[in-house]
Amino acid sequence: MLIGPAGIGKTTLLLEIRQSLSLEICDDASSLGRVCNSLEQRLGWNSGKLTLIERKNRLLRYLGQRPEPIVFDNLASVPPGVAGFIAYLTRHAPVWIACRSDRRKDVGHIWEHLYRFKRIEVPPMSLAETSAVIERAVARGIVQSDAFRYATDIYRISHGIPLILDQLLAELANRHYRMGHSSGLRLLALDRKIRLLEAATSKSLR
Repeated sequence: MLIGPAGIGKTTLLLEIRQSLSLEICDDASSLGRVCNSLEQRLGWNSGKLTLIERKNRLLRYLGQRPEPIVFDNLASVPPGVAGFIAYLTRHAPVWIACRSDRRKDVGHIWEHLYRFKRIEVPPMSLAETSAVIERAVARGIVQSDAFRYATDIYRISHGIPLILDQLLAELANRHYRMGHSSGLRLLALDRKIRLLEAATSKSLR
């Protein structure tokens, strides 16, 4: 079980692992139907006139005979049917899951099966790692030259989460901030939040 907050890099890590290890990744486990849709699409299967139960059983038979890990990414509020599907697979095949929290109210019905998994927490970036990323961005001329001097402040805003750091660097690439003033840092953080809100609004209107 890979666990960590949003943006920490769980999915990125899984995709990197898949470069050298065959993985079947299901990225939508919000319902049993969507689990079937996700895995069937990756396997190139056509559900035809099969019922949901028939599709589920076909997948269980096939995946239970494979040595490669089956990965369920972005698990949250897992319904009973999906939890049962995953629990069955754990008795027949290697199963990995990725989630933001292992608390029952967050992860749903898979919670009662978590004792089957080894818990691996994905840690946030350190200040040294954050500074190295900023220094490289400055060296490449992507962000303003004085950004590295305020690596500690940027680290504090990002909480060591790579996705937030990436968003902050994107804002630094778009405009010049007066980093020496607290107002400049607040503006940087505010611009990132506004950009996220704009993106979310645009997506909901599509």
